[in-house]
Amino acid sequence: MPRVAHTLRERGKELGFSFENLKLDYGAAVTRSRQVSERHVKGVAFLMNKNKIDVIMGTVSLPGGTA
Repeated sequence: MPRVAHTLRERGKELGFSFENLKLDYGAAVTRSRQVSERHVKGVAFLMNKNKIDVIMGTVSLPGGTA
C-alpha cells in the first residue's frame, strides 16, 4: 500500500485525482490482503485436489538451526 499512497499523494493531480484530506487505513489493507491470500490458497488447494496431486504438510529443521 505504501506505493499506492505515494502515487496518490505525489502524482494524484497528474493522474486526475484530487484529495482534500487523504486518509489511509492500513488495517483495512491488511484485512483485504489476507482475504486475497486465503482465496488464492483455496484456489491452489482446489487445483491440487482436482489434478490428484498429493500434498504433504509438515515442517523441517536443518542442521545448524537454519531454515
